[in-house]
Amino acid sequence: MKLELIKSLAKKFRRKIESYPNKDDLFITLQNFPKGSCGDASLLLNHSLQERGITDFTYYSGVNQSGQSHAWLKHGEWILDITADQFGKYPEVWLTKSDEWHSQFNTLIQEGSSIQKYIGSYPKEDLLATYEKIWGEK
Repeated sequence: MKLELIKSLAKKFRRKIESYPNKDDLFITLQNFPKGSCGDASLLLNHSLQERGITDFTYYSGVNQSGQSHAWLKHGEWILDITADQFGKYPEVWLTKSDEWHSQFNTLIQEGSSIQKYIGSYPKEDLLATYEKIWGEK
Protein backbone atom coordinates (compact mmCIF):
# COMPACT_ATOMS: atom_id res chain seq x y z
CA MET A 1 0.00 0.00 0.00
CA LYS A 2 1.30 3.47 -0.92
CA LEU A 3 1.07 5.07 2.52
CA GLU A 4 2.68 8.42 1.71
CA LEU A 5 0.52 8.88 -1.39
CA ILE A 6 -2.63 7.97 0.53
CA LYS A 7 -1.81 10.39 3.35
CA SER A 8 -0.98 13.15 0.86
CA LEU A 9 -4.28 12.66 -1.01
CA ALA A 10 -6.21 12.61 2.28
CA LYS A 11 -4.56 15.88 3.39
CA LYS A 12 -5.31 17.51 0.06
CA PHE A 13 -8.93 16.32 0.22
CA ARG A 14 -9.38 17.66 3.73
CA ARG A 15 -7.89 21.03 2.73
CA LYS A 16 -10.35 21.23 -0.18
CA ILE A 17 -13.27 20.82 2.23
CA GLU A 18 -11.83 23.30 4.73
CA SER A 19 -11.12 25.94 2.11
CA TYR A 20 -14.41 25.67 0.25
CA PRO A 21 -15.62 29.29 0.11
CA ASN A 22 -19.32 28.81 0.87
CA LYS A 23 -19.93 25.94 3.25
CA ASP A 24 -23.72 26.45 2.96
CA ASP A 25 -23.45 25.13 -0.62
CA LEU A 26 -22.14 21.79 0.61
CA PHE A 27 -24.23 18.84 1.72
CA ILE A 28 -25.54 19.60 5.22
CA THR A 29 -23.28 17.07 6.98
CA LEU A 30 -20.16 18.86 5.71
CA GLN A 31 -21.17 22.41 6.58
CA ASN A 32 -19.50 22.25 10.03
CA PHE A 33 -16.60 20.05 8.98
CA PRO A 34 -15.12 18.12 10.72
CA LYS A 35 -17.86 18.08 13.37
CA GLY A 36 -20.61 15.63 12.47
CA SER A 37 -19.02 15.01 9.08
CA CYS A 38 -17.21 11.73 9.62
CA GLY A 39 -19.56 9.41 7.74
CA ASP A 40 -20.00 11.41 4.58
CA ALA A 41 -16.43 12.75 4.63
CA SER A 42 -15.16 9.16 4.79
CA LEU A 43 -17.39 8.11 1.89
CA LEU A 44 -16.24 11.09 -0.17
CA LEU A 45 -12.58 10.50 0.65
CA ASN A 46 -12.94 6.84 -0.31
CA HIS A 47 -14.57 7.90 -3.58
CA SER A 48 -11.60 10.18 -4.28
CA LEU A 49 -9.12 7.40 -3.51
CA GLN A 50 -11.03 4.96 -5.71
CA GLU A 51 -10.95 7.42 -8.62
CA ARG A 52 -7.17 7.39 -8.26
CA GLY A 53 -6.95 3.59 -8.30
CA ILE A 54 -6.69 3.08 -4.54
CA THR A 55 -9.48 0.60 -3.90
CA ASP A 56 -8.20 -1.02 -0.71
CA PHE A 57 -10.26 0.82 1.90
CA THR A 58 -13.55 -0.15 3.51
CA TYR A 59 -15.92 2.17 5.35
CA TYR A 60 -16.29 1.52 9.08
CA SER A 61 -18.63 3.19 11.54
CA GLY A 62 -19.56 2.64 15.13
CA VAL A 63 -20.92 3.95 18.40
CA ASN A 64 -19.03 4.05 21.71
CA GLN A 65 -20.43 3.55 25.23
CA SER A 66 -21.11 7.28 25.54
CA GLY A 67 -23.35 7.17 22.49
CA GLN A 68 -20.91 9.05 20.23
CA SER A 69 -20.77 7.79 16.69
CA HIS A 70 -17.82 7.94 14.34
CA ALA A 71 -16.77 6.68 10.90
CA TRP A 72 -13.44 6.11 9.16
CA LEU A 73 -11.77 4.04 6.46
CA LYS A 74 -9.76 0.90 7.06
CA HIS A 75 -7.55 -1.49 5.11
CA GLY A 76 -6.13 -4.43 7.04
CA GLU A 77 -4.55 -2.93 10.14
CA TRP A 78 -4.43 0.58 8.64
CA ILE A 79 -6.98 3.21 9.61
CA LEU A 80 -7.45 6.43 7.64
CA ASP A 81 -9.43 9.08 9.49
CA ILE A 82 -9.83 12.73 8.44
CA THR A 83 -12.28 13.79 11.17
CA ALA A 84 -10.96 12.34 14.47
CA ASP A 85 -9.77 15.81 15.49
CA GLN A 86 -13.40 16.74 16.20
CA PHE A 87 -12.96 14.66 19.37
CA GLY A 88 -9.92 16.54 20.63
CA LYS A 89 -6.21 15.86 20.47
CA TYR A 90 -6.17 13.65 17.38
CA PRO A 91 -4.48 14.50 14.07
CA GLU A 92 -6.44 16.15 11.27
CA VAL A 93 -5.37 13.37 8.93
CA TRP A 94 -4.68 10.19 10.83
CA LEU A 95 -3.16 7.22 9.04
CA THR A 96 -2.33 4.68 11.69
CA LYS A 97 -2.36 1.00 12.41
CA SER A 98 -5.39 -0.23 14.35
CA ASP A 99 -5.45 1.61 17.63
CA GLU A 100 -7.19 1.70 20.97
CA TRP A 101 -9.12 4.89 20.27
CA HIS A 102 -10.97 3.54 17.24
CA SER A 103 -11.55 0.20 18.96
CA GLN A 104 -13.80 1.91 21.54
CA PHE A 105 -16.51 2.03 18.86
CA ASN A 106 -18.68 -1.04 18.31
CA THR A 107 -17.90 -1.12 14.64
CA LEU A 108 -20.07 -1.93 11.72
CA ILE A 109 -18.44 -2.59 8.39
CA GLN A 110 -20.12 -1.13 5.32
CA GLU A 111 -19.23 -3.44 2.47
CA GLY A 112 -19.35 -1.66 -0.83
CA SER A 113 -17.84 1.52 0.53
CA SER A 114 -18.38 3.42 -2.65
CA ILE A 115 -20.90 6.22 -2.99
CA GLN A 116 -22.24 4.41 -6.03
CA LYS A 117 -23.20 1.43 -3.85
CA TYR A 118 -24.20 3.41 -0.77
CA ILE A 119 -27.82 3.26 0.21
CA GLY A 120 -28.68 5.85 2.81
CA SER A 121 -31.45 8.18 3.81
CA TYR A 122 -30.56 10.68 1.07
CA PRO A 123 -29.76 10.38 -2.63
CA LYS A 124 -26.22 9.51 -3.60
CA GLU A 125 -26.51 12.30 -6.15
CA ASP A 126 -26.34 14.84 -3.29
CA LEU A 127 -23.01 13.42 -2.15
CA LEU A 128 -21.67 13.25 -5.69
CA ALA A 129 -22.67 16.88 -6.29
CA THR A 130 -20.83 17.91 -3.13
CA TYR A 131 -17.84 15.84 -4.21
CA GLU A 132 -17.69 17.73 -7.48
CA LYS A 133 -17.91 21.06 -5.66
CA ILE A 134 -15.08 20.37 -3.21
CA TRP A 135 -12.77 18.32 -5.37
CA GLY A 136 -13.55 19.66 -8.81
CA GLU A 137 -10.54 18.00 -10.42
CA LYS A 138 -9.89 14.32 -10.95
